[in-house]
Amino acid sequence: MTTLHGYQKEAIAKINQTAEGLIVGLDTGLGKTITTLEYISSIIKDNDIAKFILVVKSSNINDPWIKTLESDDYSHIKFVNYSGLITDRKIHQYENDENEKHIGIGDANILLTTYDILKNDIEFLQKTDFYAVIFDEFHNYINKKGDINVFQTFKKVFDKNIKKIVLTASPIKNHKDELFNIFEFITCESYNNEKSDSLLSELCNKYAYFLSKENVQQNMLPPLTSIKMHINLSSKHIEDYTLDADMNNNKLKNNLYSISCPKGTIHHAYKNSNKANAIVALIKMIPKNHKIVVFSLYTNVLHVIGDGLTNASIKYVTLTGEDSQQMRNKQLEMFKNSSKIDVLLATIGAGGEGLNLQYSNYVILHDSWWNPQKIKQAIDRVHRQGQRKAVAVFRFISDYDLRVEEISTPKMDLSDNIFNIKNRSAETQLDIKNETFYYSDDIQTKIMSYINLIDNYTYPIGEKLSELIDESNECGDDQTWLEYYTENFNKNHDILVKGINDLFESFNELF
Repeated sequence: MTTLHGYQKEAIAKINQTAEGLIVGLDTGLGKTITTLEYISSIIKDNDIAKFILVVKSSNINDPWIKTLESDDYSHIKFVNYSGLITDRKIHQYENDENEKHIGIGDANILLTTYDILKNDIEFLQKTDFYAVIFDEFHNYINKKGDINVFQTFKKVFDKNIKKIVLTASPIKNHKDELFNIFEFITCESYNNEKSDSLLSELCNKYAYFLSKENVQQNMLPPLTSIKMHINLSSKHIEDYTLDADMNNNKLKNNLYSISCPKGTIHHAYKNSNKANAIVALIKMIPKNHKIVVFSLYTNVLHVIGDGLTNASIKYVTLTGEDSQQMRNKQLEMFKNSSKIDVLLATIGAGGEGLNLQYSNYVILHDSWWNPQKIKQAIDRVHRQGQRKAVAVFRFISDYDLRVEEISTPKMDLSDNIFNIKNRSAETQLDIKNETFYYSDDIQTKIMSYINLIDNYTYPIGEKLSELIDESNECGDDQTWLEYYTENFNKNHDILVKGINDLFESFNELF
């Protein structure tokens, strides 16, 4: 039996209140999939009306929808996985008396498909009488311009008679128009003539349920500490950037890292990367009993870091778009279950969305990016419901990353202001500037001391909080749960505060 948090019950209630639909904007790791399946469970119990639900999702590995639907908690929900090659999908297609193609789902409650397949097969998918359509990770499809015309196609097909439920932790990536686009999709109205803040607030109140981890009951997740480590670029790396800037300035503006040179040259340049050397050195310091996820935007970077790990006799697995889905599933299973493999090297594209990596507790970020939500979502793969330990994030920052952050930070501020997100965890900044970058004895001692502080203080705190959450969830109704949680949290407040204070006092003494 699934026990819902209070905010999940509130989200379901709001879905039921609106005929047109709703943005379910729970932060990554707060349980959007579970919330949605509980909503579906509630409506299919009405046996008077057959209610078919279309769930549209990204194509991703270790699909959380299928895994959850196949669990004992949701065995009562029947679903058809409409995916694969056209030959696989044809078994669910049939022709009626007018020789028009339709989709047959028998006595299933859910038809599960992907955005690409929906776009390809939309002519006869739209003929199925769906009660509601659920769009997962919809922020990837809300642009009105560019290649992704999936959004425009969906707007024409799914009219006011179909409830549209949009799941996204990142409804705004760059500007407010993206959020207006989603509201236009849900309401089938146009807001081109008026896009005021007051209208946006009105639409959010009626057609959205937003909640960040920071606004959930304090300390429902174990602590997260994020540290910026400033790394100077090597002379060779600076030379490569400068040369490319002179040759191809426009491309440099679009992507500071993807320098336009023949294949192999980039790999050679990253072998001179102080960042890659620093990351390998840091991984060598982290004790064996911790799982570590290293994210980069670029596969070439991961190859270089992998070479460094191999030279250090550290076993690892990779997760990139170059691998088949079967291979990626295998790599994830090895990372999760093998005591000999503590490091996962993942591209943000392959590992930044749709994965549950809460069995890890260290995150290392090689890159900054123009869209800060992508970085946040990558971190939230680890810092999410089910995490039993405190999480440490190390962000490696060069001078070029600082410029990227100058541009991207206001985007996060815009999102926070609209959704009333407060108290984002401040980062503790550690500047390490060393041209060839090898950790000095002094720096290594300080970092090792910090890692020990995490073990000694924040992990026990995180485990204690997790115990309180588990115990509170067994209490039943919402008010009882909140009272129980608050009472037990207060009992342990002094211990928790002392541990956190000791951590930061000791940390400040180190640096």
